[in-house]
Amino acid sequence: MNLRRANLRRANLRLANLPRANLRRGNLRRGNLRRDNLRRANLRRANLRRAHLRRANLRRANLRRANLRQANLRRANLCRGNLRRGNLRRANLCRGNLRRANLRRANLRRGNLRRANLRRGNLRRANLRRANLRQANLRRANLRRGNLRRANLRRANLRRANLRRGNLRRANLRRANLRQANLRRANLRRGNLRRANLCRGNLRRANLRLANLRRANLRRGNLRRGNLCRGNLCRANLRRANLRRGNLRRGNLCRANLRRANLCRANLCRGNLRRANLRLANLRLANLRRGNLRLANLRWANLRWSNLLWLTCIR
Repeated sequence: MNLRRANLRRANLRLANLPRANLRRGNLRRGNLRRDNLRRANLRRANLRRAHLRRANLRRANLRRANLRQANLRRANLCRGNLRRGNLRRANLCRGNLRRANLRRANLRRGNLRRANLRRGNLRRANLRRANLRQANLRRANLRRGNLRRANLRRANLRRANLRRGNLRRANLRRANLRQANLRRANLRRGNLRRANLCRGNLRRANLRLANLRRANLRRGNLRRGNLCRGNLCRANLRRANLRRGNLRRGNLCRANLRRANLCRANLCRGNLRRANLRLANLRLANLRRGNLRLANLRWANLRWSNLLWLTCIR
């Protein structure tokens, strides 16, 4: 069906069967497309602003550069859909299926993606600023250089996700699953990662300044040259973590588990390591100046050539 450039503003097309329909540059503003079958339809550059697409089937549909601002796509099927450079600002995609969808450079600012399935989705350079991604499935998703500033990712599944050079400043990642995720050079400044699972995660050169990592799981994580200045790592699990040349200046590592951790050449100046477990840890050439190691476990720790000036270790 060829409906190219058709004006269907406020049209009622509920339950319509339009597979492979050509609606390129069509005007469907405020249209009712609830439960429509638009599988493999061509909606490139179409105007779907405030359109009602609840439970619509848009599988493999072409929505490149389409305007879906404030559109209702709740529980819609966009599996393998092409939404590249699409405008989805404030759109409702709650519980939507976006598995393997192409959202590269798409604008999802303040969008509602709660419990949405974005597994293996392409969100490279996408704008997700202040977006709601609570409990969303982003497993193996590509979010490289994406803007997730102040985004809500609480309890989200980001296992093996690519967040390299991503902007996650002030993002809420509380209890999020970031196991084996790639966060190399990512900006997590002032981020909330309380109780987050970062086991075996790659955080090399990541910016975690003033971040909240209380009770976070960073076991075997790579934090080499990472910036954790003034970060809260109280009771965090850093067992066998690589913190070589890491900046932990004024960091709170009270009761943290650093057993067998690599802190070679790390900066722990004025750091709080009270009751921390540093058993078998490598602190060679580490800067512990003015640090608090009161009641810390340093059994068999390597402190060779480390700076212990003005150190507090009174039991």
